[in-house]
Amino acid sequence: MKKLSLRRLIAIAIAVLGTAMISLAILATRLGIDHNNVWGPRRLSVLVIGVLLLFLSVLFVSYERVSACLEDWKGRIDRFLSYLKGVVLDSPIVRFFVGYIRKFTTRFRNAMYAIPFVKFLIEKLGDQISRIARSFRNSPVVQYLSASKERKAKIASWSLFAVIVLTYVWLVSVGRWTDWPGTTDYYEMLANALHHGQTHLMIDPDPRLLELPDPYDYEARNDIPIPWDVVLYEGKFYLYWGPAPGLILAGLRLFIPFEIGDEYLVFGFVTGFLFFSVLLILAIWRDLFQDTPWWIVIPGVLVAGLGNPIPWLLTRPAAYEVAISSGQLFLIAGIYWAFTALRSAKPVKWRLTLAGICWALAVSSRITLMIAITFMISMIWFMVCRKLKVRMIHIDVRVLVALLAPLVLGVMGLGWYNYVRFGSIFELGHRYQLTGENMHLRSSLIWSSSYIIHNLNNYLINPFRILPVFPFVKPIWGRYNVWPLGIWAPEHYHVEQVAGILITTPYVLLVFIPVFTILSQMFRRRSIRSPSEGDFLTTTNYFPGQWLIITLIGAGVLELLPLLFFLYTTMRYLADFVPTLVLLSTIGSYQGYRMTLKHAAKRKAFLTILLLTALISALLGFLLSVTGYAARFENLNPELFEKIERLLAW
Repeated sequence: MKKLSLRRLIAIAIAVLGTAMISLAILATRLGIDHNNVWGPRRLSVLVIGVLLLFLSVLFVSYERVSACLEDWKGRIDRFLSYLKGVVLDSPIVRFFVGYIRKFTTRFRNAMYAIPFVKFLIEKLGDQISRIARSFRNSPVVQYLSASKERKAKIASWSLFAVIVLTYVWLVSVGRWTDWPGTTDYYEMLANALHHGQTHLMIDPDPRLLELPDPYDYEARNDIPIPWDVVLYEGKFYLYWGPAPGLILAGLRLFIPFEIGDEYLVFGFVTGFLFFSVLLILAIWRDLFQDTPWWIVIPGVLVAGLGNPIPWLLTRPAAYEVAISSGQLFLIAGIYWAFTALRSAKPVKWRLTLAGICWALAVSSRITLMIAITFMISMIWFMVCRKLKVRMIHIDVRVLVALLAPLVLGVMGLGWYNYVRFGSIFELGHRYQLTGENMHLRSSLIWSSSYIIHNLNNYLINPFRILPVFPFVKPIWGRYNVWPLGIWAPEHYHVEQVAGILITTPYVLLVFIPVFTILSQMFRRRSIRSPSEGDFLTTTNYFPGQWLIITLIGAGVLELLPLLFFLYTTMRYLADFVPTLVLLSTIGSYQGYRMTLKHAAKRKAFLTILLLTALISALLGFLLSVTGYAARFENLNPELFEKIERLLAW
């Protein structure tokens, strides 16, 4: 019996999906999904997508035939061009005109050179230009910069890093550069409280608030001034966001006497995130893919810095964005230290310790990252055992302590922090939050599986508006209805502005290259423990690329998982999992180039796709951030906004 290949299985799945979408579009009225007999744009788009999927499935099945047909036509075109060259270009008339033009050019050059002044300029300036060019090529700076591929990659990456950071400054300052508009100062208040040895904020609630029978009822306390979104518990105000940024700020207060608003923290954490992203992108390329060209790192750095929603965090840099950006900084920093710790034959303990410290701070910033970090620690444990060639129960205690001690201490500290505030190590304070909803009564609705399909729809494919003027694109509010399935969200489900990552950041589609590579290897029953010689994912016996890819895939899925069960959807939450997808997609760009290395046409097509997806992702990420949650550019710097709008008018 002939076994089905992975390509045929994918083709069958795509064909089934395409057929289902075509059937759904045709039978939408009978199924009760669309009550209008007139086909609208959405119904037509579903039909078109279904037809395209069927066509794609045919291409998957007939890949060899299509390739052979294309090669045949390429040969015919080459023969036709050769015929044209022989008949037309080599004809007497064409040769006569070409010879005449050459003679005219030579005579004109000689005539100009006969003029004394022109001859003097050519001789003097020509020699000087040649000497300057030779001196420039042979200068120590140019020789140093072009000495190796790795050096070129570093210079290009860090130069781009500097440009992106300047863009961050422009965004967070709404184009003012030095005068940054303030947002919130919640973490400054937390740092002040921690500096005085307490966990509650050093502001007292209004007595009228405490006299209410239910202070969490928004309508009852509507006329009482309170800090928005704080936690009220037993007559004191707390923050439900992770405490790590507050701890860092409390430490900085020992050296910095002035107050630091949340906008400065967001900028610092986002810049730090990009810094470690560049380090990690370069390290992966250097250790696993240095046979690819040095410039292949540039798209990854560009999208890591400007892909949605990273710039979005900077255009409303409040306490919400502080917690998210802090979590991503320490998550990526931990991945970098863990990756570099496992490069050599024996794990580097001090790097594992730094990874543990960073991940402890990540969990203390964003508790939802704990699941992904737990998975990554288990993968590190597996890799360390493989390096040391021991069983998991016989691993060196010092290696375990180096990795786990900081994380265990951090989790214990977070539990103690919760216990001191709420009397429970597991209580985070969400249900005591003073916000627009009565979370105290609806605490059982915060997490539910009924939100999964709506969150997937909003986070992956929710569209954006196209504008005729700058910034040309604008996010729309998330959808309560999953069209064309006709599934409505629960009444208490809440949405804000959000744009689907597959639409705004097409670069992440490259993630399917490493994913399909791993699936293909699993399908062919290739063991990760004994990779085949010459496997393009494996560069050394100590550090197979499969381990890194599986780790990042698992981490990305587990970063997204908590968001799917949460009742709230908003753009900033994309930052919880998109950076990991960008890392995986960057690995996919390295792999894609390597896989097309022997086929010039395929390589050119792949590089075109890579360049377009990276540029589109960076451009859309930047333009969407100009609007942000509250159109800060338009409201806080209208003069600059109008100038740009007029400059870029159609």
